[in-house]
Amino acid sequence: MDGQSLPPPHDPAGVLGEEALTALRAPAVRRLLALRAERRLSREHVRLAGECLGVSERTV
Repeated sequence: MDGQSLPPPHDPAGVLGEEALTALRAPAVRRLLALRAERRLSREHVRLAGECLGVSERTV
């Protein structure tokens, strides 16, 4: 690849499976909380996490 990231899939559960996707949610939220504690959390982090986990930004 040329170093560019691929966009998240439109249906993460279809790619990973619902069980794996559910297992990834807690670590993702922990990382977002760590970024917030470091005052480095951005809207882009939240948007991307939601998109990758198959939930809305508001849910994140």
